[in-house]
Amino acid sequence: MSSPFTYKHGPLKGLTVRTALRVLQSPVIGRKLSQLQRAHLTASSKMDVRPIEPPAVVQIQFFEVNPDNGSERELLNYRDYQLHDGRTLIQAQLYKVDVSKDGRSEEEQAIHVISPDNIPVYASQECTLALLHGEIFESALQLHWEDRDMMVCPFGLLSVREEGHFVLSFRAFNIGTSATTEAQGPISAMAWSEKFTIVASKKATALGTSTPLTLALSDITSRITARSTLRATRSKTRKRPADEDDARDDEDEDDQNVSTSDGG
Repeated sequence: MSSPFTYKHGPLKGLTVRTALRVLQSPVIGRKLSQLQRAHLTASSKMDVRPIEPPAVVQIQFFEVNPDNGSERELLNYRDYQLHDGRTLIQAQLYKVDVSKDGRSEEEQAIHVISPDNIPVYASQECTLALLHGEIFESALQLHWEDRDMMVCPFGLLSVREEGHFVLSFRAFNIGTSATTEAQGPISAMAWSEKFTIVASKKATALGTSTPLTLALSDITSRITARSTLRATRSKTRKRPADEDDARDDEDEDDQNVSTSDGG
């Protein structure tokens, strides 16, 4: 559980608030972003990027804490506290995990354990800058979901440059609503996605229909693209050199589904 902060200035001035993150939707699979494809881009070309499926969606909640007895009440009047205006941000970080028993370290303390397989995640496995492509910061949006209004951050533009097993961590903080005298607030909450897999382009399966949550988000933001029908993967009939498989397969697969932000 995250720790509460007593805010010194901003819309939450004078309140003791605990922030909580809940992952509403975790990615399951993604197609590797080819390095050859990136290298062959020209000024007039578009890079087809198929984001991880479905897009990660994180709910952010704010609870006012009574300092006398520790009781909490959720802050739902987002506009009064200016929590809906883009200053509430969540950052995504990528970790590549080893699912084998040999991947366990006796020298490093795990920072997270993925259930139900008890796969440890270590700080040294963080690879955001090296392998994650897309927008790693997202502002919170107001969404009506689960019979209530809530604040969520959808990550619809993330893709990964390498095959393997991965997990995302999410960190929340507020700009201009600080618990200290600094302009940027501290990290107020963290959460983790479930494990997902990145595969080579030639192993990618057809894209299924979007989840109900993805469809709901596509109605309020252009950063989420939804599909209401199954999108087939085009078969390959021409043999290609091994070192060009990923780049050429990307081009062949997506004659019929080119998109720079093809979310779940």
